[in-house]
Amino acid sequence: MYLKSVSMQGFKSFAKKINIDLTAPVTGVVGPNGSGKSNVAEAIRFVLGEQSMKGLRSKSGSDLIFKGSSKLSPLSRASVSMYLDNSSKKIDEKIINSNTESSSALSNFITLDEIILTREIYSDGTSEYLINDTKVRLKDVQELLAMANISAAGHTIVNQGEADRILLSNNFERREMIEDALGLRIYQMRIKEGERKLEKVKIHLNQIAGMRRENLPHLNYLKKQVKELEKREEEIGFIDEMLKVYLYKENIEIERKKKEIPQNGVGGQIDALETELHTLVDAKRETERRLSEEQNDNENLNLVSNELKHIEEELKRFSEERENVYKEIVNLELEIKFLERKQEEIKNQKNISEVVEDIKNYFINREEFHAFEGNRNILWQNIFELYNSQNYSELNSELQKANSEEKDFFIKLKNETQVEEFPNSPIQNFSNEIKNLEDKLFEKKNSLEILDTRKNEISTRREEKVKELNNLEKEANENTYKLDNKILQFKLDLEKLYSQKENIRMKEESLNTQEQNFETLIQEMSSLIGNKVFDYKNFNENNIPPEEKELFDLSQIDLGRKLERSRIRIEESGVINAKDILDEYNHLSERDSFLAGEIEDLENSQNNLEALIKELKDTLLSDFNIGLQKINANFNNYFNEIFPGGKASLSLEKISKPIVEGINLEEAEEVKEPGIEISINLPEKKIKDLQMLSGGERALSSIALIFAMSSINHPPFMVLDETDAALDESNARKYGKMVRRLAEKSKLLVITHNRETMNQCDVLYGVTIGSEGSSKLLSIKFDQATEYAK
Repeated sequence: MYLKSVSMQGFKSFAKKINIDLTAPVTGVVGPNGSGKSNVAEAIRFVLGEQSMKGLRSKSGSDLIFKGSSKLSPLSRASVSMYLDNSSKKIDEKIINSNTESSSALSNFITLDEIILTREIYSDGTSEYLINDTKVRLKDVQELLAMANISAAGHTIVNQGEADRILLSNNFERREMIEDALGLRIYQMRIKEGERKLEKVKIHLNQIAGMRRENLPHLNYLKKQVKELEKREEEIGFIDEMLKVYLYKENIEIERKKKEIPQNGVGGQIDALETELHTLVDAKRETERRLSEEQNDNENLNLVSNELKHIEEELKRFSEERENVYKEIVNLELEIKFLERKQEEIKNQKNISEVVEDIKNYFINREEFHAFEGNRNILWQNIFELYNSQNYSELNSELQKANSEEKDFFIKLKNETQVEEFPNSPIQNFSNEIKNLEDKLFEKKNSLEILDTRKNEISTRREEKVKELNNLEKEANENTYKLDNKILQFKLDLEKLYSQKENIRMKEESLNTQEQNFETLIQEMSSLIGNKVFDYKNFNENNIPPEEKELFDLSQIDLGRKLERSRIRIEESGVINAKDILDEYNHLSERDSFLAGEIEDLENSQNNLEALIKELKDTLLSDFNIGLQKINANFNNYFNEIFPGGKASLSLEKISKPIVEGINLEEAEEVKEPGIEISINLPEKKIKDLQMLSGGERALSSIALIFAMSSINHPPFMVLDETDAALDESNARKYGKMVRRLAEKSKLLVITHNRETMNQCDVLYGVTIGSEGSSKLLSIKFDQATEYAK
């Protein structure tokens, strides 16, 4: 690769577009001071990505843009392009094994024969980088240049101040310059990029590891849950086996018990007995109705009894009156006796004998009355015996009539027994009274006869009714007894049948409950074993696996206990949503596997990056040491050529161990590599410090070092900006020879005032300020160049 040309527009003093052809080995640029010739070197430094405004002799990015003149307007943009010939494709070899982002981005350009690198800057200070008109990053530009061994500073673009800086810089800066000259900057960039990536990988690794650590407790918990689920599945499988056998045997037992239960016989017997019982109950109700009517008759007899009690009270009163009558009779008898005595005295009175006869008749009537009283008592006795008679209303009426007649009789008897005063004489009066009494007695006799007749009729009817009542009561009692016995027997039979029916009902309920429990057990167990449906009705004992046959040897109780224990174990394990747990576990497990894979990838990346960084550092160190030896040899040759008999050398500085307290050697090496020390011995002059060299000696020593570095790893081009300004003619001649020798491997752009240097140039360009106030670039001959230099 080499530099073909450089074009610019609007950069500093170059308002209009110019193009510098650099195809010649050595191209010189000459011009008076202030013409803007050094702006050519700065334009190249600018397009190479220089970020220091100080290095571009500006304060800000806008200072790099043409400010205008009296004839030209200021510009808002400056642009510089560099055309590189890449027909050799040597960059390919440097990035074959590169894994960097920039090398990937540059892969589209490095295969081209020509690479055009452009940088544009705007008045606001922002810059854009383009490679073959494609916008890229500064980093891409820097890596491309590093692969091409091109640098914006150091050995690629060297001005007078840069030469002194190389010589007078500290050891560590000098080491960086040498690494850059040896083309090792790409390694440094890759090491830094690798370290940056490594840091990101470590951060990412820590984050991923942290995420995995956060997930690990829950994942372990889910693993336990999954193990519990596996145990649960095993338990469910065992339940499934037992359940098949249990349900099959239980179904057989239920069917057997169903067959033992009579379905219609007991019900028919109960219906027949209930029908016959209803008939008997109806008959009993009829009997009870008749008995109830008899009881109503008894209630009426009770009413008669009450009336009889009233009659008894009347009879008692009549008895008292009878006693009074008896007393009157006694008085009458006394009176009669008295009259008899009087009769004896008045024997002459007429009809004495008749009176006496009447008196006697009176007494006879009195005896009949006593007979009537006796009959009356008998009648009352008979009446009391009729209390239980069925026709008590008729008897009551007759008794009331007899009572009324008896009452009238006693009233008349009382009236008749009263002795009135004889109107004419006591005997006459007595006779009249006797006669009246006899009449009354006669009437009473008739009444007593009537009463006796009626009493007899009532007694007869009473006896008939009592007999009929007794027969009815006897028949009713017998029928009631028979009915009660039949009813009792039917009740006993019904009780037995009801008991049998209740037993059947209880058995049916027990079977129903057993079937319900059976179905519930099926549902519960189906739920426990994951909604598996077992067709126990079509289960065939001959089709069971051999491992389940031993379950048939167990009783239903033992099987039930085993099932219950298994069910309890499953329930005690808690309600587990297996799907959610498995989904979450699979998701988290996949995530953990993904994170583990990420960690593994990151660890591999970390190991690869660490190995790459180590390899780059080892290569860097190896190439640096080899390159340092070559540079050291060339440095001494160039120095001896400039200063015959002199010696110059480069060496690694020695670092004490440890550098800083608390930091060991390995840590110190990571912080900073050993710097480069320069040793210069001029002929016949002892130099203890480089500051003791004169300006010319420093310039020649710096040139010797720069040429020594460039001769080991030839850059595509070099820009030397008045590096020969401090040289006399003799040393300038030497400088010119070294420039020519260096041009054999690299394109050189030399900005100079020195005639000897101009003499080594193949092409010369003159820079001057035009009439419009902007720099102009002219192609001139050697003789004209001398005039431009003035």
